[in-house]
Amino acid sequence: MKRWVLGLVAVSALSLAQEPPPFTTIPSGAYRIAGAVVSLTTGEPLARTRVVVQDTKARQSVQTVMTGDDGHFEFQVPAGKFSLQAARKGFIASAFDQHETFSTAIVTGAGFDTEHLKFKLAPSGIISGRVLDENGEPVRGAIVAVSREFRNSGMPHIQVIRNQVTDDLGQYEITPLQAGTYFLSVHAEPWYAVHPFAAAPPEQTYHVDRALDVAYPTTYYSDTTEPEEATPIPLRGGDHASVDFHLAPEQAIHLVYRYDPATRSMNPPALEQPGLDGPESAEQGIQSNSSPGVLEITGLAAGRYLVHAREGNQYQSATEMDLSGEAQELQQPDAQEAGSINVTLQVTGWTKLPPKMQFALRNGRGRISNFTELDEKGEAKINGVAHGKYEVLIGSNTTRFAVTRVVQNGSAVEGHGLELGSGSATDVVITAVPGTATLEGQVVRKGKGFAGAMVVLVPEDPENHHEMFRRDQSDFDGTFSLPNVIPGKYTILAIEDGWDLDWAKPAVIASYGTKGKQITVNKSDVLKDAVEVQPK
Repeated sequence: MKRWVLGLVAVSALSLAQEPPPFTTIPSGAYRIAGAVVSLTTGEPLARTRVVVQDTKARQSVQTVMTGDDGHFEFQVPAGKFSLQAARKGFIASAFDQHETFSTAIVTGAGFDTEHLKFKLAPSGIISGRVLDENGEPVRGAIVAVSREFRNSGMPHIQVIRNQVTDDLGQYEITPLQAGTYFLSVHAEPWYAVHPFAAAPPEQTYHVDRALDVAYPTTYYSDTTEPEEATPIPLRGGDHASVDFHLAPEQAIHLVYRYDPATRSMNPPALEQPGLDGPESAEQGIQSNSSPGVLEITGLAAGRYLVHAREGNQYQSATEMDLSGEAQELQQPDAQEAGSINVTLQVTGWTKLPPKMQFALRNGRGRISNFTELDEKGEAKINGVAHGKYEVLIGSNTTRFAVTRVVQNGSAVEGHGLELGSGSATDVVITAVPGTATLEGQVVRKGKGFAGAMVVLVPEDPENHHEMFRRDQSDFDGTFSLPNVIPGKYTILAIEDGWDLDWAKPAVIASYGTKGKQITVNKSDVLKDAVEVQPK
């Protein structure tokens, strides 16, 4: 089942934003949910752990207990399906057998042994260390960025999850951290750095020793400035990894940007640098409008950058520049270098669109490059689109959609991608279908319900319809529910302990498809035949 987060840690925050819902107590019944909370790493029982049971059909109905010295918990409940959650200081709060946002719900009733549960909590991980300068002295105020590798989209990707600032001794500590693979990087500024402006008028210039006109480049563990050479940090529950950084200064850039103040406003360019998972926004540096029509950016370390100039509120195509410590100029590109798109959306079977429908373009690196909200007619215009190939995405806050047809300048395109030339103006008509069906079923092994399996609904064309994938985790009785399913042809399969698979890659999931079930979804339905679980 999809995890519904109860306020073990969030209720107090929620109450600040809105009136908290009225929680009620699950009435006592003839069945018991009981067991022990133990450490995932040592197996030792965990005393003083808060355990909450929650009715999945009435989310405000809960019971709460605190475990004793033996880690034991016990609830008396009626027949039904219940989520189970636990939280303890020093451990990662979790639902029962949780993977990503999925978990296994407990089913009570005749034939289910729910009195001998073992609820495993993973200890919090810690990464700590020091940031030192070129002389081995501590760097205070350095920003340590923590990135983690995720697979919840079916393909591995790396995302920044938090930042930590070093103290006066250059020390940092990051906790709690879940088990996983992490990458660390550091942004800092030499305390002694001075940056004169190369484009300033003579009366405003002053001489500075070049040894002071320096900056620290973004540095990855272990002490590399190239993201592809960053060392991964595998962290298991309860691990304490020690990670130190040693920074080395490089000459600071001086990027001069000239514009006509009579016809253009001052729109500073945006800088990106290579990152762990594609280009990332660079630090802003120091900007000076030292004379009319001249903007200078400095305070950033020399290196490779993507520089995006702006026309109005829209960023133009990126210019790749190898910026050194010498003054370099970026010319204002012609506005025609970037293209525009006129979008019209049609949703099959709907005469009126829901509010706040959204249109986005995803580039070849899997990142959202352009995004806008459609009006009530399903129309919008996007300016400043760089030339290249894109995937079209449609969504809303209430419904999931799949793109079934894309017409570009009057001609249908294969799949649902777009290819834009430099400076092109493109008319795009998109046809989409909403995901309104719910598919339910059961995972079994040798005829008996199997809990904890990863259930994957694979579209007939997984290469071009990633948005049609659906997943769930089978509950205590093996049942599952897949909401917001888009009508179409699918293969449904269940994989034991398959949570680290790149399940959205056609080549990976195809090896399991031969043992899956081919189905057609037209409306909400319950599968008549159970799905046999497969080993990973």
